[in-house]
Amino acid sequence: MPLEIVFRCDASATIGSGHVMRCLTLANGLRGRGCAVSFITRNFDDNGDGYISEAGFEVLSLPVYSSTSWLGADPDLDAEECVGLLADVDPDWLVVDHYEIDAKWHEMVKRKSPDLKIMVLDDLADRAHSCDILSDSAYGRQRQTYSSLVNENTRLLLGSDYALLRDEFSERREVSLERRMEKLSDANVLVTLGGGDVAGPMSVVAEALKELSKTLNFRLTVVEGGVRNRFRNLFQDIDNKIEILNRADDMALRMEQADICIGAGGGTTWERCCLGLPTVVLTLADNQREIVSVLEDENAAVACGIKAEEISSSIERLLRDDDFRKSIAARASELCDGGGSKRVVRELLTSSIMLRKARSDDAVFVYKARYDDDAHRYYRSQNKPDLDGHVSWFETALSDSRRQLLIARISETDVGHVRFDFEKGNDQVAEIGIAISSAHRGKGLAVPILVQSTRYFASNGGKTIKAEVYRDNPVSQRAFEAAGFMFQTEDEDGFRQFEWNSDQLM
Repeated sequence: MPLEIVFRCDASATIGSGHVMRCLTLANGLRGRGCAVSFITRNFDDNGDGYISEAGFEVLSLPVYSSTSWLGADPDLDAEECVGLLADVDPDWLVVDHYEIDAKWHEMVKRKSPDLKIMVLDDLADRAHSCDILSDSAYGRQRQTYSSLVNENTRLLLGSDYALLRDEFSERREVSLERRMEKLSDANVLVTLGGGDVAGPMSVVAEALKELSKTLNFRLTVVEGGVRNRFRNLFQDIDNKIEILNRADDMALRMEQADICIGAGGGTTWERCCLGLPTVVLTLADNQREIVSVLEDENAAVACGIKAEEISSSIERLLRDDDFRKSIAARASELCDGGGSKRVVRELLTSSIMLRKARSDDAVFVYKARYDDDAHRYYRSQNKPDLDGHVSWFETALSDSRRQLLIARISETDVGHVRFDFEKGNDQVAEIGIAISSAHRGKGLAVPILVQSTRYFASNGGKTIKAEVYRDNPVSQRAFEAAGFMFQTEDEDGFRQFEWNSDQLM
């Protein structure tokens, strides 16, 4: 620790800003877990580097050789230039979010950095990838979609459970969903079409709203998408109260306070769904067709062509028909709960953890992990042995065939200790114990270590893991539950029993 993670993504007027924004969401989550994060981008106009720098991340910039290519360079040259930058950083992970990068590019980079792990963020499923983890948040995405596109050992994170939303959306979800059930009075309409080339669609939306404003009273907020004043003149003839923003750093709040939205079928779809925001959704790019089709099929939005009359009638129906609007909101909220970023961060950390068998020279590390900061106050035995007594126990435990002691490592650093005590006469059932070193507590490592431990246990023929957690230790209880352990019972001493079964991996 810390893990070194580099993102390769781009933004431009053609590409839009969605790739950079979802990478920033993941980057912030990883930084919150103690990871060191930087970005590699090409220096397109409107390239999103300002967003990255404002968020406090280093940007390593590449020149643009072709303004007509989404990658800005030949893919082989892009890989070569990235290899040069990566050599200076020597990262543990490279996260790639780019429609013009595929397995050939990944393999070129891996040949120069064989220990580098690669995560891909995708939503097209239209090309091969050579990566360790692939995350595609398309709703209902199935494993067979990628069966011929990834390696056998690639870990797939599929579906809207893995949509990368900032924490503020999940934090506002409950209040926002309650608001959707209230009767509409003065309507708030939000327009946000993203940061790409959307001048044409925005002018059609403005025309639709101008006509509606003659018969309906509503407040209007328009988010321009990062280019100041590019749409202000389109809405100047609307008499309603109107606010035009260059960008919205408080988008979760804006969406919570909006009653309906006119939006595109890109990544912000899941933000709107998380908050149950009824939306008139437009298809502004080919890669948005699938998601718009899903929203329409699931009755989770009103899909429209880019026609003023169609948009106008859809907005009017949402504003006038309370039952219809509420049904759209409720169904949208069922498609995404906003916890995807945490799940992806957890999976990346889990895949970064290596478990090795403990050795005699690990005795002091395990002693400190178990007893520093009075961690033993939550143990069944409150007695803290002296170091010599612990070392003696440790040596005996190492040679005990019914016990297995492991060390959890991240990036060549020991971060925790795992113990399996097998039931007598049954090597498929064991009780687990876990301790995080004091230097690495509070970084969200308990769940990834537990998850990796369950996978390790199952890969060695194990079936059932038991655990006990003291009732006054809610942090550990939540960690075991998040790792898939199910509560069983609580004994008279206040220790809660949990259980995990390998069937859960199927």
